[in-house]
Parts: sequence; C-alpha cells; structure tokens
Amino acid sequence: MFTLGRCFGFVAVAAIGFLPSCASKDAHPKTSASGGTSDGTAGETSSSGATGGMGMTGVSGVKVTVSPPSSNLPPGAMLTLKATVTGASDMGVDWSATGGQVDANGVYTAPNEEATYTVTATSKEDNTATGTATVVVAKPRSCDNLPAAGTWENIAPPGATETDALVIDPFDTATVWVGVGSGGVYKSTDCGATWKHMNTTAALDSGGAASMQVDPQKQGTLWATAFMGSNGLFKSTDGGTEWQQMFPDGSEVKKVVQYNLINSIGMEAHNTDHVIVSMHADCAPPYSKVCVASTHDGGGKWDIISIDGVQDGWVAGAGAFILDEKTWLFGTYYKGLWLTEDDGKTFKNVTPAGAMGSTFGKVINQPFQPSPLGNYYLPDMAGLLTSTDGKNWTLLPNSGGRAVGFAMGDGRLYTSDQWAPGFHFAEEKDLTKWTAIDPPTALPSNQGAVYLQYDSMRHILYASAWGGGLFRMVTP
Repeated sequence: MFTLGRCFGFVAVAAIGFLPSCASKDAHPKTSASGGTSDGTAGETSSSGATGGMGMTGVSGVKVTVSPPSSNLPPGAMLTLKATVTGASDMGVDWSATGGQVDANGVYTAPNEEATYTVTATSKEDNTATGTATVVVAKPRSCDNLPAAGTWENIAPPGATETDALVIDPFDTATVWVGVGSGGVYKSTDCGATWKHMNTTAALDSGGAASMQVDPQKQGTLWATAFMGSNGLFKSTDGGTEWQQMFPDGSEVKKVVQYNLINSIGMEAHNTDHVIVSMHADCAPPYSKVCVASTHDGGGKWDIISIDGVQDGWVAGAGAFILDEKTWLFGTYYKGLWLTEDDGKTFKNVTPAGAMGSTFGKVINQPFQPSPLGNYYLPDMAGLLTSTDGKNWTLLPNSGGRAVGFAMGDGRLYTSDQWAPGFHFAEEKDLTKWTAIDPPTALPSNQGAVYLQYDSMRHILYASAWGGGLFRMVTP
C-alpha cells in the first residue's frame, strides 16, 4: 500500500537527473572519418551555442558564464546553477542574488515574493569578471478537479489507444504534452484534465512520440520522434504546433541510419542546444553499426559518432545522458553503461556490479541532472543506479526491482516497470526502504508505466503506459 506521508525536504528542480558505477572494459570507438559530419540542411542553427547566461569579461580576460541562463521557479523552489570560468588559474566563484538565497555550491532557493531576480557568479581571481542568470519566480496556476490523494485517474486524450512520452512544461507545470501513437502530439493546460491536438505538421501523426524533450531554457521548444511512422527527429519552437524535420532527405543522418529510425533524445541541462539522439536501427559504413548523432547548436550541424564495443548492431532502448560539453553516458538496457569524457572519441564501460546498463534511454524526457541533494540516478533491469559525479556508479540494493520509468519530486524517487504494473517509491534521504504503490486497476498484468513525470507544485505523479492508459495521481 502507498501510505507514507509526503516529505517536503526539497522541491524538485525543473530538470532531473540519474547514474551507475565501476569501470571495467575499455572500448575505443571511432568518430566520423572527418571528425564529424555536418548536416547543413538538417535544421535551425543557434546563433551562439552559448552554454551560460549573460556576463562581463574581467579586465584580466577572465570570463564567467552561468547556466542555465534563465529559469522559472515557484516560490521556495530550488535550482542548481553552474558557473564556468575560463582564462583563470582559480576556477572558484562567489555567488550572490538580488533576492532569495544562493549557497557556495550554486544552489539557489527562490524567495516567497513573485518577481524577477538575478543570480551572479563573480570570479575569485578577478572580481570584475561576472556571469549572471535570470530567475523568474511566480506561483503556478491552479488545476481544478484533481482526484483524491492516492487515487489513479485515467486522463488519456479521447480516442487515444496508445500514449507515449509525456513532458511537463518547466515554465508552467499545469501544461503537459503527450504523444499519442499514430495520433500526434496533444497538449493540456489543466494538468491533463482536457486535451487539444496540437501539431499541424502531419508527419507527427504517422508514428509515435516514443521519445520527447522539452527545453527548460527556451519556452515552447520541444523535440520529438515520429517512431515507426515518418521516422526522423522533429523540433518545435512554438509549443508544439509547427514541427521541423531535422533529418530530411539529403541529410547525412538519413543517408547513414537505416529507416531514419531515431530511438531516443538526450539533452544537456546547462546547454540545451546540445542534443544527442540514439538510433533504433543500424548505421552504415564508414560508421559503426551502433552510432549516435550529436549537435551543439540546436540542430544546425550534426556529428555522427560511432560507438564500438557494445554489440554488432543497434541496441533497443539505448540513449545518451549528457553531463557537459564533452562528457556523457551511453546507456543500454542489457549491454552496459558507457562513459565518454572526450565527446565520443573513446568510451569505457562503467556498468556497476549487479547491473545491466540502463533502461532509461528512450524514456528520458528531461535533461540529465542531479537531484537537489547532488545525486544522479538511472533505472536498470536490477533496480536503481546512483552516482555522485555521473561517472562512477553503484546499484542500490533492494531498490524496487526492475525499473524503466523514473521521476523525482517532493524528496522522493519514483520508479515503474514497463512489463508489469509495478510502481515503487523511496525517500531520497533513506533509499534502503522502498514502498510499493498500488497500480491503476485498468493496467493489464503484462503492462506497466513506461514514462513517469512528477509535478512538485501540485504533487502529481503522471504515468504513461502505452496501450494501458495515461494516468495521474496526487501523491498522499
């Protein structure tokens, strides 16, 4: 039974994160023959590709940038900011804010007053060098007629027989998007009570949004697949109405990837123009059969990166979890978890003892980021993996069993199984105790929730179960 009271130890940040451990076998995959392949026709080009907020270069040439450069938070919520210092021997900064509090690690706590605030990082070496981030603090809109706490409610759009990826708008968490199998992208502005078919781009209606990402820095920017339909990768900058095919005819990715079949979308939390997509099909020579496509400018240019040593062929459910510009993980659900610290030139196996890799590749729906307590998490066939740095992972013992869906909020971690109606949660401060959650009664015995999302503003757990339904529950 789901009976524990809610812990208010922290409010989840807009983007969530995860992780595994122990380095073992090394692999040395090849990148593209020319150091990367440009898809000049693939999509929009970011004007700068910047990874931080506004700032001032110091008199000594030291530069400080802060990321994310802009955020929306409710009163009292927390956000982890990152300062990047270049041109200095001392990488340290001092933090300050025009409202709210920010600690020495860049963890910002919003005040209760609604307003726009500036958080500043000042170089310890040169106090004329600063970087800033803008934080808009506003109370969330209310959602009426929510179900009683602890009660699952099926909120699938009318006529939908399959629901895929689901994302919450970080700028307004009453707004939710969900992919409907062979039905396109739907949007709700009342926490899933009512839905509107959004996309006017017909190509989105032919497949499934099996993987989606919403940009926490650029309001209204979403990424989605059209899996097993028109295929490829799509991007919207207007909240889901118009979508651009990022790998059209003539693009290198479409030439190389069989069927143009994209499996997952990974996004960097601090530079959301950095996106890595994984494939649900083989890649053609001169690349390895397992490859990914990476962009650092929001889709203007794509590099195809080979990943050797995993297996001789594409890996179902695989995906990238991005830590920074050059450091990211490639997770597979049964062929290990792989780390690169040189943007795909080399990889090493960091799968922890007792684990198989990560099941989270396809279903990740927010940029990879640690919890407010500083821990990363990744679901695995054996439970939940954890890390403090994103590079070294361990398997949490007795952590709820086989997991695919994952979400964080209100000081808790939530997991769900894909192939059975299994839901579990634990307080992050005590991950030795996992509690089962009674599943929706509508779920068949062989169907679980593939995607989870959590709205910390209203304490709503969302679960998308493909053919089993789309559900929400206010957590007790």
